[in-house]
Amino acid sequence: RNVQYSGKNPVVRPVKHSNGNIELNGILFDAKAAELRFPAEYIVGSEHNKEYLITSSDALIHESLFYTKIQPFHLQFMLIVLGADNTIPREQKGRRGSIIDIEVEYTANKKKVRRNIEAWLNVEEKPMKRTGFYFLGSRIHNKFFQAQGSGKICSLWHQDDAILDIIHPKNDAGDLFSLNKKNIAMHKFSKVNIILSLRKE
Repeated sequence: RNVQYSGKNPVVRPVKHSNGNIELNGILFDAKAAELRFPAEYIVGSEHNKEYLITSSDALIHESLFYTKIQPFHLQFMLIVLGADNTIPREQKGRRGSIIDIEVEYTANKKKVRRNIEAWLNVEEKPMKRTGFYFLGSRIHNKFFQAQGSGKICSLWHQDDAILDIIHPKNDAGDLFSLNKKNIAMHKFSKVNIILSLRKE
């Protein structure tokens, strides 16, 4: 949690299309739908308790649900393109940012299905309802974006080097969340799209 990563942030070269869509290294901003989307893999993770929903780090796969090869630094940039703000103060200490809703798009019986990402979770062993995620925005150390080093894209317990922080009054604990086995819905290693939208408040 207190590791300080060093490195160089990846270059940001977005491509803007005539329809208003913007692409950046695998991340698409759909202007009409007002959504971000990027590819990921449903990895499930071997640990019972889940500490991360989405990671780009091989070292965190065992305690995560989804793995992606996108660059975390690029996702933060694209969340700002979406209109998210990581400076909005929240009542809970240390929490801030716009509320982001996350959905998973996958194929079942040859049809596209979209479900909120919380459907894959139990919280304290009970099915989780949609809560959303704060756009915390990763901390920076020596000009290096720490989520880029850690791979912590969406965390299930509060960490300053994650981009997205689950909204829960007890999310300082790392053992609240587990896989909701009644809602697995997919085979392990299924290819999915992760879709992010900005909640209106």
